[in-house]
Parts: sequence; C-alpha cells; structure tokens
Amino acid sequence: MYDTDTLPSYEKGEEMAIVNVRIDDHYHALLRERAATEGQSLSEFIRDRLIAAVEPVRPPDDSDVFSPDSLTLVERQQLALLHRILARVIPEDSSQEDGNEEDQLKLARVLEDGFVGGYSTEFISLRPELTKSQCSFVMDVLDMFRIITFSLDDLDKTPEEIAEYGTYRLEFQGFDHNDLLEGRMASYVQYLTSEGRWTELSPQIQKADNGNSHSPMLGVYERMLAEYRRVRSTRPRGFDQKSYLLNAGELAQLAESAAHLDSL
Repeated sequence: MYDTDTLPSYEKGEEMAIVNVRIDDHYHALLRERAATEGQSLSEFIRDRLIAAVEPVRPPDDSDVFSPDSLTLVERQQLALLHRILARVIPEDSSQEDGNEEDQLKLARVLEDGFVGGYSTEFISLRPELTKSQCSFVMDVLDMFRIITFSLDDLDKTPEEIAEYGTYRLEFQGFDHNDLLEGRMASYVQYLTSEGRWTELSPQIQKADNGNSHSPMLGVYERMLAEYRRVRSTRPRGFDQKSYLLNAGELAQLAESAAHLDSL
C-alpha cells in the first residue's frame, strides 16, 4: 500500500531516509484516525512512534551534576552582575540558600575571571533536562495506571487471574529515588500531581512512600506500556468513558507483564 502522506521530506527538499511499511487497511485506517486525533499527519505520527521505539528512555550517559564547558562574555558579565547585586541586598544575618555577601562575591569573581572549573558551583542547583520523550513516557505511564485504576474499580471483585499475580502489580509504584533518571521522573510526577493532574493516583503515590519505589521501575513500566498499547490496538474505538476500561483478562495480561520482569 502506498501513501503519499508518508513522503513529506521530498516536498520540503529535505534529505531524509524513507522507510516503506506495508500494513493491513484496517490498521492503516486506525493509524490515520489516531494521527488526526493527535493533530499530526500520518507520516509525522508514524515517524514519532518509530523514533520512540528505538530511542532509549534512558540516555547512555545520565549525569545528575553538570555545568557548561564555556560561557560567552555576555553571559559571564550578566551572571556576575546578578551576583554582585545579590551581595548588596542579602541581609548580613541571612541563612538563606543564596548564602551571604562573601559567597555571592566569590561566585562573581569565578565568572569574571573565567574559572571554568568553578562553574559547577554556579549551576549546582540545576539538573539535566528531562527530555520531551522522557516526559511523554512518564505521562503515558500515569495515563495507563489511570485506566487500570478505573478498570479495577469497575469490577465487582478481583478476578482470580489478577489475584494470581497480585493486585499491587497494577498499582503505580512510583520511581526509584536512588536512580538519577528515575529520581527526576519522580520529581516530574510530583510536579504534575501538584498541578491537579492524575489526582486519582494520589492514594497509590502516598502508599508507595510518596512515589519512591525503592527499586528500579523503568523496565517494568516499559514492558507494561508495550503490552497496554498492544491491547488497546486490538480493540475498536469507543466514544463513551467505559469503552476505555480494560476487562479482567486484559488486566491480567498487564499484571503478567509486570510479574515477568520481576522474575528476570
């Protein structure tokens, strides 16, 4: 099947590789519909999903402490000036995190003299960015557990096939605060819930030591998300709230995917 919507790069004169994929008409229609829902062209939607499939959620080198190797003269002048201003306005008896007058003047001198080795002090309170794909991953995980929670609430009782794996596997366990990347993801969850989003998961977050799993969860969630997306792709699209709920068998599949990684 050929679709001209998959070739926008030639229209823009860009040099990009082309991947030809043949799929059933049924899935083609579902993909086009989903792309329209996301406000994307079909090619944009497919390209983003393909990149997400091969781009690791965890970067190869994940450092929690960083500073630039260089700053421009203008950046150094601006930052140094801000530190000199702070040095003049901080009260003498201040115990704030901004330090005292002497601390601010030292930072100003580091910047003015261009001591790159001291830049880490300037940027010590900053953390590496949580990328767009990593943020999307966290929100996808929360969305999945939202549907799981609503689905479990809709059941009269816990089916045996779910109890076999343990219902706790279908609860959001948070992220491992001892892991650099997962710790930042946990902070993002705290930020999102503080904004009034995914509040239905708040009891689970509190139960999980306020979102600290105390063990790595990234692999578990990746596995569960893959299974969740596979389940959703096989179901017809509905238009009422209950159409998004998962049945007992589908919930058991998700519990099994989480249990599988536990045993590895």
